[in-house]
This record gives sequence, C-alpha cells and structure tokens, in this order.
Amino acid sequence: MPIFNLDREAHRQRTTLAGRGEDQVFDNDEHLYRRIPRKWTFSGRVVPPLMIPLKLGVSVNRSKYSEPQDVLERECCDGNDRTDCVVLDIYVRDIPREITSADGRVYRFSPVHRPRETCYAHSEVWSVEVSDRSGEHVEPPKNVRDQFRALLAQRLHARPVLEFTPIELE
Repeated sequence: MPIFNLDREAHRQRTTLAGRGEDQVFDNDEHLYRRIPRKWTFSGRVVPPLMIPLKLGVSVNRSKYSEPQDVLERECCDGNDRTDCVVLDIYVRDIPREITSADGRVYRFSPVHRPRETCYAHSEVWSVEVSDRSGEHVEPPKNVRDQFRALLAQRLHARPVLEFTPIELE
C-alpha cells in the first residue's frame, strides 16, 4: 500500500478527529490543499479551466491541521488510492470573496471546516448566496462559476503544483 507520510503516528494524530470540533477561524495566509489529477497539469502548473470544479463544496485540507501530502493519503481520500494526483496549494486570500451573477445575485465564497472522522483537516470552499439567510452552500450559476475559476486561475497562474512520491509499504 503506498503512503506519503513516513511518520505514521504524527500523521494519525493530525488527521484523526479524536473528539475535536469544527474550527471556523481561517487566516488569510493559511494554505488550503486540493488534490488534482496529474493529467490536469502541464509543465508543473495546473491547466486553469480545470482548476477547481465548483459544486457540492470544493474539498480541501487546511494547513492549520494538515501537511500538503495528507490530501493524498487514503484516510483523507475515502480509502482511495491517489498516487495519480498532485497537490494544488491555495491561500485563503486567493479565494475570490464575492461575485455578482448576471441577474444581480451576490455570491460570497469562503472556506468552511468540515472535519471527518479520519480527516480532521477536511474543509470545503462554499458559495453562499448573500440574500439566502440559511448560510448553506449553494451551487452558483455557470457565469459565477466561470468568473470564480478565472479569478482563481489569475492568482495561481505562476504557482507550481506540489508533487509527492509515494512510498511502498511491505
């Protein structure tokens, strides 16, 4: 079974929920790690239109509770092998704050800590329609999703993806 963290005990302590609750305080300089297929990259950079699909809350790990390679470990991948992936490093400040749709609705974007039993750092980038008081993630219209991707691509265009070599355990 391939792994990415040699210190399994430190990895387990970082990733296990262990009774910890949500932490919704994100610093603008905090990193968010997103795994993407290696085939979405060219010369060590992500192909911008494919950068982040924006539906059901984009899944990321936050650096406050995670190392970049944790997003590739089975515990944070629902048990799946992700040796074919690389890691996109996004700062919280890279996320566009608000985008207005063609029909005038305003969508606000932010990370939300959504820990899982085996992946405490798990978070999602949510889109909330400002006029909707529920505070729940809603998928914005296509023109907003396109603007979101374009703005994020501008901010990340020169940033290389992070690549990790899996280690085979006997």
